[in-house]
Amino acid sequence: MLAQPSIQGTVYVYPPFESKFIQPIEVVVWVPANYDTARDYAVLYMHDGQNLFDSTITWNRQEWGVDETLSALIDGKRVRPCIVVGIFNQGTKRLAQYFPQKVYESMSPAGKDSIK
Repeated sequence: MLAQPSIQGTVYVYPPFESKFIQPIEVVVWVPANYDTARDYAVLYMHDGQNLFDSTITWNRQEWGVDETLSALIDGKRVRPCIVVGIFNQGTKRLAQYFPQKVYESMSPAGKDSIK
């Protein structure tokens, strides 16, 4: 695990998570400034983890600004303090990874081939 200070809070980058169901995949965890390990936090799970906090690792060099937005909402007491778990997508397999299984099963063979 590698801690990276973000603009707001801290992002922890974990090595690829192993699973028998999918290829190994990276996970990032963001904690707000003044994070207290003795306290309970809500958890927000988000897809496309590589897009959430760091523009230098995204395909288009733009990030979603999750740390800045949540920090402002927490500071303004509009949401309770939370942590974010970001699960990276599988790059070129992203569409197939997120595509609804029932819809996929009802597609023609040509349609199925178009999203692999």
